[in-house]
Amino acid sequence: MAGGYYAVNSSSDDAADLTNHGQVYDEDDDFYVLGSSTSAGRADPAGYRFVNIPIPQCANIIQAWLEPAITATGGKIDTTDCDITIFGVYEDDADTWDSSTNRPMDATHTTAFTVYNMTEKASTIYRLQETLDVTDICQEIVDKGGWSSGNAMAFIVFGEVTNQNYNSVRFYNYDYSPVPGYEGAQACWLNIQWTSYEDNSAIQIDDDWHDLEAIKINIGDSWATVNSLKINIGDDWKDITI
Repeated sequence: MAGGYYAVNSSSDDAADLTNHGQVYDEDDDFYVLGSSTSAGRADPAGYRFVNIPIPQCANIIQAWLEPAITATGGKIDTTDCDITIFGVYEDDADTWDSSTNRPMDATHTTAFTVYNMTEKASTIYRLQETLDVTDICQEIVDKGGWSSGNAMAFIVFGEVTNQNYNSVRFYNYDYSPVPGYEGAQACWLNIQWTSYEDNSAIQIDDDWHDLEAIKINIGDSWATVNSLKINIGDDWKDITI
């Protein structure tokens, strides 16, 4: 099994789509407001792009989370204040956000999505870890015919306010820095784990994955070790080394 943390690593790889202003807002502010007390309903979307993701095509995504740095504040709060909805960008290799050619609101969405109800209330910045599950979204992207290791993967995040007493949910961007010169410290993370046909095989037992060191088959009264397997992907057969 492989995996790691991948961060938004440039100003143009996160963006808020200001629908009312007809532009992408990617670096002029410290955060994107995904829920606001000014009006109920869905807020303008934010986009997050992660480059050089080393996942092979058709790998098995074990678990994936989008992990933003956020604050969530409000005068009143209950369990229905703000829903966070996340889609993936359904592209082989997601492009950098751009006001005229690649806005988050215009991106083609994955079929898979996740919804998280914000119940947190925190006036100081903290990272929302292992909460926003994007496993199915990532699986849909790496299963695309044009996906390959090293491509970029992107996500679109919406906030929908159902209680106007709620002040705001703020997702901090790459450019926010509490200390000058430390831009990127609060950039959004993608935490992802996977296995692939290129790895030694793994088997899941309950909630844990274990490396599969050998496969044996019974032939007559004897057990023989299988040294390799093949898997068909599209029109190609790929070797699986055991």
